[in-house]
Amino acid sequence: LTDRELEVLDHVYHGRSSKKIADELNLSSRTVELHRQNCSKKIGIITPHILSMLFPAKYRGPTCGLEL
Repeated sequence: LTDRELEVLDHVYHGRSSKKIADELNLSSRTVELHRQNCSKKIGIITPHILSMLFPAKYRGPTCGLEL
């Protein structure tokens, strides 16, 4: 995952909506949605809830044992 995708995922983990994430990161809501979709595609997870549970804010690389 890219740094930006991880940043968006961190916000998802904290329960923020795409609109709220877009406002905080100075992005369009559509861009945030694309980042969320890319995260799901790259790791094969469909639901945002499961996606955010697997990649909490602490995740910043292979230290958790996952190679992406």
